[in-house]
Formats: sequence, structure tokens, C-alpha cells
Amino acid sequence: MLIALVIPVERRVAAPVLPLLTLTSRTVVIASLIGFIANVAMFGLLVYLPTYLQVVDGVSATLSGIGNPGCQNLLRSRVA
Repeated sequence: MLIALVIPVERRVAAPVLPLLTLTSRTVVIASLIGFIANVAMFGLLVYLPTYLQVVDGVSATLSGIGNPGCQNLLRSRVA
């Protein structure tokens, strides 16, 4: 919905934040879609997987957070 508001404004201003011509490039569009899908997957891993582990598997909140592979990767990257 926000994109529907941004596009008309970006067309009218003299110096747009995101030039709309960049969205005509197939490479930019595909890279943006891949990034969007990767972010949705990461969000699901970090948010919904611990909840699933708690509700379905009966794991404690601490273990569901620490045992989450996404959280383990984030912790490793912060420590290293």
C-alpha cells in the first residue's frame, strides 16, 4: 500500500530518492525479489520457529531461542 503512495510522489519530484528507471532493469527487479524472499524466510526462522518449538514440541522459551539455527548464526557472527 505504501508503494502506491510513493510512486506518484517519486514521479513528480525533481530529485527522487529512488529513480523509477532503476525498476525497469530486470537485474534489479530479480535481485530485489530474491532479497525480499530471503528476508521473509529469515523473519519466519527467527520469529515463528521458536514459537512453534514452544507450542508443538514443548521446548522451554530459552531452549527454543538458543536452539534456533538463525539465532545461533547471529550469536556466532556477533562474537567472532
